[in-house]
Amino acid sequence: FQAEDGIRDVERSRGLGDVYKRQVKYVSMAIVPVCALLITLSKPLIYLLYGREYSYAPLYLTLCVLPYFLSGFNLTIRAFFNGIGKTDVNFKATLINVCIVFPLYPVLTRVYGVAGLLLAGFISGSSAVCYLLSKVTRDYRLRLRVGDIAKIYLATFISSLPVLTLAGVLSDRSFLVLPVGFLLFTLVYFFFNAALGSIGRVDLENLRRTFGTIKLLAPIANPLITLGEKILNLTGKVKRHLKRRLT
Repeated sequence: FQAEDGIRDVERSRGLGDVYKRQVKYVSMAIVPVCALLITLSKPLIYLLYGREYSYAPLYLTLCVLPYFLSGFNLTIRAFFNGIGKTDVNFKATLINVCIVFPLYPVLTRVYGVAGLLLAGFISGSSAVCYLLSKVTRDYRLRLRVGDIAKIYLATFISSLPVLTLAGVLSDRSFLVLPVGFLLFTLVYFFFNAALGSIGRVDLENLRRTFGTIKLLAPIANPLITLGEKILNLTGKVKRHLKRRLT
């Protein structure tokens, strides 16, 4: 989002529309499943590292992760406004966050304890994201592909179900649930994204160019993207086969 300072003309800002939509989609595609995986595997992860006496820790971890489900919007829109020199918009969003979170802290903490404290942060952060979304939509007419984003969240939700079932069945074997759950989630996530049409070959190539060149992420990103390509090929063959059978 490196753009000229002070873009105010709607026509000039339209060129950023496609970049904006892709960025929200790709950041969501990368972060949302990680958040869901942390939540679904929170119990076995905590129990394996710290023991079962920390019974509230999985709930706290879940509440800590919740705000990151909106990272696709938050990070991308803030980067957009920074890129065009509108840092005052990000400052106002931060002010909204602060003005909401401080009154909520004592109220929710008194009622729900630590969970209330974390919940207050989620509510205030969500309010700031709503402000940023309304600002970028109203002032620059940059609209999201809601269908693509919804499919990513849907695929993430579906992928979480078998992992939750696995964690329940093997609740006393955390060391086994973590690797199997990660593999199962990844396979189901890529399969349903490919089946729903929210990810394609161009998307995987863009993700490889983005994450595959980062030294710390490349060893993880490249194998996962390769797996996604194989699943995409498989779902393509299945779709063609079903189409021939139905016609």
